[in-house]
Amino acid sequence: MKSRKTDKSRVEEGRGLGRLDKYIPWILIHEISSKGISWRILGSKTRRIHHLLSTLEKRVFLYLDAHPNVIDIREQYPIPLKDTLTIASKLNIRHGHFMNVPMIMTTDFLVDLPDRQIAIFVKPINKINRRVLEKFQIEKNYWASRNVQLIFCTKHEIDQLKLN
Repeated sequence: MKSRKTDKSRVEEGRGLGRLDKYIPWILIHEISSKGISWRILGSKTRRIHHLLSTLEKRVFLYLDAHPNVIDIREQYPIPLKDTLTIASKLNIRHGHFMNVPMIMTTDFLVDLPDRQIAIFVKPINKINRRVLEKFQIEKNYWASRNVQLIFCTKHEIDQLKLN
């Protein structure tokens, strides 16, 4: 059984920092157990391996990587714990925990465009439930406080992402 990577060790490794080929995602695919399919794909824009936790994330990534206006793509982007704890408390939403320790939340994609950033929350339609919507509200509030649009993306929205 794999030992769980701690948030402290991720910070020490520089996870969630850097841009382009210097960025290291907060979560690497070999660190989580999943019944689904995960992917490691070399990005043409970033020249690094991207860690994608689902086939839907892969589809979104391939769209972003091919789009001429996308400058950088950071997946599994960490959101500061103090911020998500505050937002969850204000919204009266239970914050995620592991063994009674609050977990750092991540945004599926943070994308740099020439004139702005966008964040993308990726979820298959059949996985949307009350808890997913609560997590989305926490992320949406965080990104709104930074004037970054958070887009909820299912398989139907990929081709409609506003990247111009």
